[in-house]
Amino acid sequence: MNFLITAGSPSSPIDKVRRVGTIFTGRTGAQIAQIAWTRGHSVTFLTSNPERLPEIPADAGLSERRLQPILYSNVDDLAALVQQQVRSKAFDVVIHAAGSTDYLVAGSFAPELGTYFNTRTKEWDARGKPKMVEQPADRINTAEPELWVRLVRAPRLIERLRDWGYRGLVVRFTIELGKSDGELRGAAEFTRKQSGADLVVASTMDSLAHWSLIGPVDGRYERVPRREVADRLMLVIEHMRRTGQGSWHDHE
Repeated sequence: MNFLITAGSPSSPIDKVRRVGTIFTGRTGAQIAQIAWTRGHSVTFLTSNPERLPEIPADAGLSERRLQPILYSNVDDLAALVQQQVRSKAFDVVIHAAGSTDYLVAGSFAPELGTYFNTRTKEWDARGKPKMVEQPADRINTAEPELWVRLVRAPRLIERLRDWGYRGLVVRFTIELGKSDGELRGAAEFTRKQSGADLVVASTMDSLAHWSLIGPVDGRYERVPRREVADRLMLVIEHMRRTGQGSWHDHE
């Protein structure tokens, strides 16, 4: 099969040297890419972390070089790469393991002299009308005693795949906060349906280093030790391919 796998932490720049991003390293995505390649599949691997690139043996022949790593730096780069890839190549599977960027930076601002935010009342105070001074896009003024970064909702890349003409299998990763196992299953299925994904790998912040849920597999979510997630996910995808489940069934 032909895989497109995203990994790492897409960021949104505050200026040329500062960014807003997530804590994710891209390790899981790299593990999945490595296993897919080892099992004979072709992989296009988009990552923000070059140190997490899968390894290809030095003596691999041309026929074995089925793994193409592509680096990206920010949210816009990743979205443009995914769009370009799915519109120009015939992928069977897209695995979106990159950290989700829910908000984009839409400018940074410093309170004008005489304007300040009252942390006790949670209100702005000013001699007149509160005013903010926008910071330069290339480099914010570090002499300012206080800066405010404006964040706006980011489009969800996973939900744009079908608009770009992609018709294969979609695997989505999601992390929830403060949910029990049962609540996590419900949240994972809701997220899957909302985004049009075929499979979801779901975790909580507490479980992330220990286990994840993968599903739906035969109508249910399986609890899988974290070290086995990449292997188990690949086996599930291959099984769905053989049996024509998911989006393959819908578009055959």
